[in-house]
Amino acid sequence: MTTVLLTGEDCARLVEWPGLIAAMREIHLDHARGVAIQPVPRSIRNPADTDPVPAQIIPMTGYRASTGGYVLKALADAPHNRERGIPAQRSTVALFSAETGECRALIDGAVLTRTRTAAVTVAATLALAPAGADVVTIVGAGALALEHARALVSAMPLREIRFWSRTPAGSDTAVATLSAEPAFARVSLSATTNLRAALDGAGIVCTLTPALDPLITPDLLGEDVHLNAVGSPPRPLFRELTPEVFGRAALTVVDALPIALAESGNIRDAIAAGTLAETEPVELGRILAGEVARPRGLSVFNSVGIGLQDLAAAEYFLGRSEAHEDGLQVQLRPVRTPVS
Repeated sequence: MTTVLLTGEDCARLVEWPGLIAAMREIHLDHARGVAIQPVPRSIRNPADTDPVPAQIIPMTGYRASTGGYVLKALADAPHNRERGIPAQRSTVALFSAETGECRALIDGAVLTRTRTAAVTVAATLALAPAGADVVTIVGAGALALEHARALVSAMPLREIRFWSRTPAGSDTAVATLSAEPAFARVSLSATTNLRAALDGAGIVCTLTPALDPLITPDLLGEDVHLNAVGSPPRPLFRELTPEVFGRAALTVVDALPIALAESGNIRDAIAAGTLAETEPVELGRILAGEVARPRGLSVFNSVGIGLQDLAAAEYFLGRSEAHEDGLQVQLRPVRTPVS
């Protein structure tokens, strides 16, 4: 059996948002149905490293019965890389056949992770945003922020997208980049240095920053708003929202509760502060299955990213590569002739 190798450039060329969003929706529904398994990752780090945010490797895995697929994503998370001017996260995704154990695909994780994260956010937003919401505020202006804007505009009739970043030049660059793309021809794009002004009147908010200290307090948010908190790396030291945001929320949603309890600084801080009960967050699959309706008021989708999302994305990109005869096919081990 050959293995398909896909680079980040391959994935960027192959992605189309409706199919990827549908794939993320379906994997969360499989999780809710109990036909997809999502273990809690256990990170590996140098025990001699006393840095409060050391580099670490996180093996993210998952299995779904409907396709017989296993995934293993090796995520290297090195927060201090930002000070070196290089990406803080690097990953490689391996997709396996559960039946034979063969490696079906090896995929660079950068574009796969950014696009599947944005696609999950859209799936949650379509289910949780107030009716008629057409103004989006994106807090952050990096590559993940750009993918979120692209994914959202592909799925919703948006009127306005606002960017706020701690580095104003980043917001200006984001607006300039998207202004040149045809999908945004009818969308008003703006950058602001005032976070309160950026959030005023927005029905949908996405936070996409690796903040150590929370940026969003409840007084910054409108009465009927959906908030996607997506930027924090998978370790509790990072937080984008104050605990009081969860105290005000009518509904808190997570991608997988055991992982959120283990990895999300937002969720853990809110529980410690008493503004959120440990059993209160609802998993996204239950929302998509219609088990829990969105109440009026503030809803929060707190996403940490899970292996099942990588599994669905890997299957999606492999399927796209096969349909378009894209990617490189390699034989990772010698072909053995069966013994008669």
